[in-house]
Amino acid sequence: MFSDEAYLKELQVLFKRHFENNGNAFQSLTESSWDLWLDGYDKGVPDRKVSVYHKGSIAALILDLHIRKLTNHARSLDDVMRIMWQQFGKPFIGYTLDDYRAVTETVAGESLNWYYEVCIFGNQPLETTLNAYLAWVGLEVVYEEPTADQPGGIRLLELDNARADGPSSLQQRAQWFGGQLTEPPHEGHHELVSEQKLGKKVVAK
Repeated sequence: MFSDEAYLKELQVLFKRHFENNGNAFQSLTESSWDLWLDGYDKGVPDRKVSVYHKGSIAALILDLHIRKLTNHARSLDDVMRIMWQQFGKPFIGYTLDDYRAVTETVAGESLNWYYEVCIFGNQPLETTLNAYLAWVGLEVVYEEPTADQPGGIRLLELDNARADGPSSLQQRAQWFGGQLTEPPHEGHHELVSEQKLGKKVVAK
């Protein structure tokens, strides 16, 4: 069971691992998945292959927030995974990307062409798209330059109401987290995971 703070720490670790290590790699998720199947975990040419686990998790997060925003939290990625289990996992049969896409579009209730073009088949960085959805829940990923006192890098921040996507961002985050925040909101633009709390065990090197 995650507290809000623990979950946000995990998100920051994920964002650091992707955006600092291979956020600008020129392969798409599908291309890197194919290379992974052929070459295994060999890093190969620098800035070529993305981690299908890190970028895949971010793509899934974007999809979850998109579906929640469309349906006011009535549906989410949970529904996608439940249907996938019922149709493919439980009967123990395989599925294709087209099968998964059909389920996601059924749950979303609309075409997801943009999502697959940008997040799955595309090779452009995902910061802008990710931040557009994080703003809905009052969050933002930023890159901070290192200083003498701070290591810099990717940080997950809490937006103030003036910059969040609507005044109800805290309520949206509470719905996203299951109905109630376990941590009180902070005033202003605040670092959700401070450098002092990160430590060597949490920050992805």
